[in-house]
Amino acid sequence: MESPKYSLIVPAYNEEKYIEGCLQSLVSQNYPSYEIIVVNNNSTDRTEEIAKGLVDKVLFEPRKGYIHATNRGAREAHGKYISFCDADSIYPPNWLEKVNRKFEKNPEIIVVYGPTFFSDYNFFVNNMAGIAHSLFLIYSKLRGLNVTAGYNTVMDRASYFKVGGYDEDIYNSIGIDLELGKRLRSVGKVKLNSANFVLTSSRRFKEDGIFNAIHYHIEMCNNVRKEKTQSISYEEYNREYGR
Repeated sequence: MESPKYSLIVPAYNEEKYIEGCLQSLVSQNYPSYEIIVVNNNSTDRTEEIAKGLVDKVLFEPRKGYIHATNRGAREAHGKYISFCDADSIYPPNWLEKVNRKFEKNPEIIVVYGPTFFSDYNFFVNNMAGIAHSLFLIYSKLRGLNVTAGYNTVMDRASYFKVGGYDEDIYNSIGIDLELGKRLRSVGKVKLNSANFVLTSSRRFKEDGIFNAIHYHIEMCNNVRKEKTQSISYEEYNREYGR
């Protein structure tokens, strides 16, 4: 039986420091059928130049905003499944293979997501943060929420569009991943794979402080549970969350 194709979409705004490591890890996946799409979201650094040296498909999205970049990539993807991979994350070689095994077990599953560990903290802090994040994912799931964050979420492309994808009318609002996960649950099963992790940069935690970062995640959950969104400008979003 032919393996289903995956589209790994990397939205990127001024990611010259990180994107090479991310793309090298994606190119090295041991799964047989996938494409990598980089969406340059109006970068002013060498992001596009670096990406073109590693992958064949690099798009330019002039409309500033993470939502515009991800939706552009999703529209031009050819895979049955799509993932919005963060440009500052590293993906183990068997990451995609593990994701596919999860989908194969149950055809009703439309989303598979998992935890993250930091790639640039010391061993103790990295493991403590990874355990805390895993517990946060489990707690959120028990509370009826799925933290389908871009760095480690893969979804059925048709289902993504069926629920409307990222809502471009909610312009870069806090909790966009949680809000999308909530809509996806209405059309299929959304599964946490706690054993399949990725590595990501701790820059947002270092810049904001760990307690502020924890508060931000709790606030995201509260926003979705109360069906409350907070629209902010792209400049503020990029400044605060590094997108």
